[in-house]
Amino acid sequence: MKVYQNKPMVVFATSTGRGGGANVLKTALDSAPHFGAVVKASLSVPLFREHFDLNLGKISEPALDSAFASALRRLF
Repeated sequence: MKVYQNKPMVVFATSTGRGGGANVLKTALDSAPHFGAVVKASLSVPLFREHFDLNLGKISEPALDSAFASALRRLF
């Protein structure tokens, strides 16, 4: 069933480990097209607790924050 109706999508995964949810991200990327998603970008954020500032509500690691912004821009 094409539940996403060919909508553009960015897929993110995070984890507390160094893998950044790589297995979950791969599964999502592999299955999204079967459900009618048009994946525009993806990003894995490893060591989430170290790279996310809860007080600011944003990624604190500059390279990851830049990759996050770039992934979001691909939606448009």
